[in-house]
Amino acid sequence: MATPNAQPFDSGTAAPEPSIGQLVQDLSANVSTLVRGEIALAKADLSASAKAGGKGIGFFLGAAVLAVFAWLLISFGLVYA
Repeated sequence: MATPNAQPFDSGTAAPEPSIGQLVQDLSANVSTLVRGEIALAKADLSASAKAGGKGIGFFLGAAVLAVFAWLLISFGLVYA
């Protein structure tokens, strides 16, 4: 009967640990991938913010033009009334 704490059979051939150079290379690749992903995310966020800001500026300018025309009409109305 097997004991519950028995370790699985080990053939004695463990996978070799990676060298410092390999670890640094993996770190460099992972950091590079992370930075590229973050830049892509920032571009997407900035694009969405710019679209919303452009829409807001457009509405504000439209309201300003309408206010100028309303002011002109009110002025003419007061002068010629």
